[in-house]
Amino acid sequence: MRTRLLSKSCALAVGTLMAVAALAAEGPPPGAQPTPAQRAIEYRKAVYTVLGGNFGPLGGMLQGRMPYNGAEASKRADRVAFMAGLAAEAFPEVSKDGDTKAKPEIWTDKEGFDKAMKALGDSTAALAAQLKKDPNDQDAFKKAAGAVGQACKNCHDNYRAK
Repeated sequence: MRTRLLSKSCALAVGTLMAVAALAAEGPPPGAQPTPAQRAIEYRKAVYTVLGGNFGPLGGMLQGRMPYNGAEASKRADRVAFMAGLAAEAFPEVSKDGDTKAKPEIWTDKEGFDKAMKALGDSTAALAAQLKKDPNDQDAFKKAAGAVGQACKNCHDNYRAK
């Protein structure tokens, strides 16, 4: 009898711990308001999702994985340039902890990070301007899109955890 009671108590305790762990892994309960850090991180992830979703086809054209289309490239470059401006504002201090791949160096090396964000903004603006000037100049597109890719890589190498 005592063994059975002990077994049931252990099973109940393990079940309770598993349920609590599952709830904790899912995040706040439905209807709960996200914290300021969670909101900032969600915003940042959304910005980079849209930025990446629009740079992906440009990268495909750059690397020859898809045919070059000047009008499509220009449309996407405008979007990437706009999103790059939002990305620079997507790293408030409150968002340094949480479900993020942002490295602490973003906040401890603010000058370097700001320089990397400026390089992203400048290179995306140059790409959009080049495509407005002449959307059919594939060599100029490749040079400008390559500069954007390098700006992304530089920032990811230094300020994004793998």
